[in-house]
Amino acid sequence: MLIKNEYKPRMLPKVEKIKKPVTSDGRIRIVLGCMALAFTALLGRGIYLQTTQHEFLKNQGDQRFVRTLTLPASRGMITDRNGATLALSAPTESLYAMPSGMEEMPTAQQLAALSDIVDVPVDVLSEKLSKKEKDFVYLKRQLSQEKADAVTALGIKAWHFKKS
Repeated sequence: MLIKNEYKPRMLPKVEKIKKPVTSDGRIRIVLGCMALAFTALLGRGIYLQTTQHEFLKNQGDQRFVRTLTLPASRGMITDRNGATLALSAPTESLYAMPSGMEEMPTAQQLAALSDIVDVPVDVLSEKLSKKEKDFVYLKRQLSQEKADAVTALGIKAWHFKKS
């Protein structure tokens, strides 16, 4: 059985939506203008720094990042395939003086004591120390630690050591 229904829904007439005009009152232009101005200012500042301040900025960067470090390294042991030591590095000291900076020449007794310790004749030592125009002169290289301690015990401030 069919039910007959007299009710039919009616469709409402379609009302067109009114589109609002897009108005920004110039806001977009202001924002884009400010961004363009900021970009131009940054670009100009970059060009200015690269052209007129180049040397100053390069020196500043080098001072912050370029360094020369002396890294002391000691040689390792040389061993054979069984692990037996074939060669071993022993730390040594080099004795040097700066004749141009010496206020007074060491006495003959001090030179004789130094000569006995380092096995260098007294006349060679006095000849090296008498050259006042020299800023640096080695007196003896490759001294053992015991000999370096003996030279230090002499108490002469004009003699210095360098590790090698």
